[in-house]
Amino acid sequence: MTHKQLPPHKIAGWAGYTLDELRYQEAYVAARLQIKKEQLVQESNQFKGNILHPQGAGLMSRIGTLMDYAGYGLMAYKMVKQAVGLLKKARS
Repeated sequence: MTHKQLPPHKIAGWAGYTLDELRYQEAYVAARLQIKKEQLVQESNQFKGNILHPQGAGLMSRIGTLMDYAGYGLMAYKMVKQAVGLLKKARS
């Protein structure tokens, strides 16, 4: 069986945390957060790298990637063309 401990504020005679204990906890939590941030950055960079350079770097995957870029380029061209048309109508 495990022995359940009471939270510190429910123990009789407990005067609270000292300033050193609070500073230690703050530094500990800040270090843990920094480590987690670095892990997330590394995972996101790895994810971005996999998107830009697919593992199966064969001819078909390269063609598929180029088709994606071509699709985005065509979509951007259509959006710019439509915006220019709207601006011309607004000036008239």
